[in-house]
Amino acid sequence: MMRMAMRMSLGDARQVVRDPVLLMSMLAPLLMALVIRLGVPFADGLAEERIGISLLGHEPFLISFLLSATPLMLGLLIGFLLLEERDEEMLAYLAITPLGKIGYLCYRLISPVLLSVIFSLIGFLVAGVEAPDALHLWPVLLMLALEAPLLALMMGVFAGNKVEGLALSKAAGVLFVAPVVAYFVTGPWQWAAGVLPTFWAVKAFLASGVGESVYWLYIGVGIPFHALLLVLLVKKLNAKGS
Repeated sequence: MMRMAMRMSLGDARQVVRDPVLLMSMLAPLLMALVIRLGVPFADGLAEERIGISLLGHEPFLISFLLSATPLMLGLLIGFLLLEERDEEMLAYLAITPLGKIGYLCYRLISPVLLSVIFSLIGFLVAGVEAPDALHLWPVLLMLALEAPLLALMMGVFAGNKVEGLALSKAAGVLFVAPVVAYFVTGPWQWAAGVLPTFWAVKAFLASGVGESVYWLYIGVGIPFHALLLVLLVKKLNAKGS
């Protein structure tokens, strides 16, 4: 089973390198981290000189946006791979291999979680920003990482092919609204974004090291919310016969 998973990983890597869209989905988080490290200080000088606004004062927002974008981009990548394998009727073949349908689904859901955690940690290093302490960092990274399989499952459930998947990926852009709302909107209206799973992860990150009780409240709500959505989407995917 491990050998089959390794072969699939190598096949995925070759497919990503050949497809510009998939390759950009993989590289986008690292490019965003580079922009934060190199582009923001330059833009900050211009903004402060011309309009009197300091971008560096909003570093928590920029990092929260990067952290939420990382699993979403990886989720899109895995979702497109899932749809391509469905179009090529690879799922029927994989179902009779030692990996099996359950093993295949586990591979497709766990791999983006691991990649998301790794890319998020690399993102801190590339962006040159200090990460929160381990106690506050790992729950946030776990919650964020769960968004990668969530988006991949959404594409598998609601898209019938890669064309529909492309349209759905554009609609998924609403998930990028969460960091904006979580950071800039105050008062009761901000909770309207609570229907977006990314909202709880971003709120937890912004509260890390600031308010202990509030931080753990966001973690306590966010992780079960992500888990519930995952269970519902897996059931729908199985019911769809994928």
